[in-house]
Amino acid sequence: MSAVSRRAGLVTGAGSGIGRATALEIARSGAAVAVLDIDAGAAAETTEMIRKDGGEALAVTVDIADEGSVRAAVERAVTAYGGLDFAVNNAGMASHRQQLDQMTLDQFERVVRVNLAGTFLCMKYELP
Repeated sequence: MSAVSRRAGLVTGAGSGIGRATALEIARSGAAVAVLDIDAGAAAETTEMIRKDGGEALAVTVDIADEGSVRAAVERAVTAYGGLDFAVNNAGMASHRQQLDQMTLDQFERVVRVNLAGTFLCMKYELP
């Protein structure tokens, strides 16, 4: 009988909030977690929290609005864990805390790029 391997995957936006809570809970269940966030320091904090609790984690800095960044981040997680059993595409951003009529087009396009295109890009590289 073959040994059961540890499940592994990634969580985007895992440097804070819901993403951090999700990564911590998944790690508590015994899975290895790649902690992806645009804020390297926040990703490192979550990773340290997981490790202090006896879990396995890897901090990876990523801008999910940038295809090259996403590709590299997913490749790093796959290389570290030999594949992905799961992915939680949680990263997103608010609208710069401005009302719509106060936003610039650049700000609006960044929100759309992160919240919509970012999820697409993550899945594009996670699924294979």
